[in-house]
Amino acid sequence: MKNLFAFNNSNKLINISEVDKLQKEKYYCCNCNNELIARKGKIKAHHFSHKKQLDCNYETYLHKLGKLKFYQEYTNSLNLKKPFLLQYKTERICNSCSKIDALNLTCKISEKLEYFDLTERFDKISIEKKHNGFIADILLESSQNDDKIFIEFAVTHKCEKEKIESGIRIIEINLSEDNDLYFLSRKKIQLDEKNVDFYNFKTNREIKPFRKNDFCKKPHKAYVVYNSKKSVFLKDVVISKIIDGINNRDYLYYKIIEPEDEYDYQGDTFISLTKEASDLGIDVRNCFACRFSAINNRYDQVYPLWCKKHRAEIPNSNDGVYCENFWRVE
Repeated sequence: MKNLFAFNNSNKLINISEVDKLQKEKYYCCNCNNELIARKGKIKAHHFSHKKQLDCNYETYLHKLGKLKFYQEYTNSLNLKKPFLLQYKTERICNSCSKIDALNLTCKISEKLEYFDLTERFDKISIEKKHNGFIADILLESSQNDDKIFIEFAVTHKCEKEKIESGIRIIEINLSEDNDLYFLSRKKIQLDEKNVDFYNFKTNREIKPFRKNDFCKKPHKAYVVYNSKKSVFLKDVVISKIIDGINNRDYLYYKIIEPEDEYDYQGDTFISLTKEASDLGIDVRNCFACRFSAINNRYDQVYPLWCKKHRAEIPNSNDGVYCENFWRVE
């Protein structure tokens, strides 16, 4: 075993990098409590090794080290009244357009990452304390309320299913080597830590008019039927343009497509949206809403649409606007 951490004479957990070889000090294993030797030579990586060959398990050492390291860093923060930060995510939803007549549009915008000082709420810390039938590796508690967080360390076994399904908030730190604990020295746990999993934490949600809709540059998709009875699919249109069309009464019908949805604006989606508008009683004169239109199955077809009334290909589905024989599908 080549440990990077050990207890010094003051029973403080230290890293091999903190050892001064000029000082004659004894070091002890935090797992088996036996004496260690600080190896700080010029060839091999610096480490602590057991003075005598003993049956000390590295996985057990890692699990115990995780608990001790977290306890020491968090206790220092409490005693010195310095923050121990936990990053959290806030989902932001802009509702600037939610009250516009018939638009009722809300948009997700970029998430916001912020930090919360755990010591402000959780002023008590315990190692291997029982709560609700479960034993937490580290239990953070509040003296003001019943709020609690479990800190778990996974070396060979992940957090059990029953503990996760209990609804208790859990931060699980996965360990394969000593270096996996270095981030704790920053007294900051970030959401993107590669060896950290979060269970039962809720994402905050903030809903308010983040952006003025007149200046919003976020692209939207929209299906529009103009007063001319032509229908189009607007692929990338800013909301202010749609609002201008609404205010100017340019549309017989419009539908904003959810930003996260994928739509084929030239194929099946356009057809289904056209038929949907027609079914709603909108006077959309698009050939896809006419009972004489059909898929063009000619072997030498140029256009995909065929008119059974005129026995000809349809170059543009909006040609139905000019057709005297247009007959809307009921």
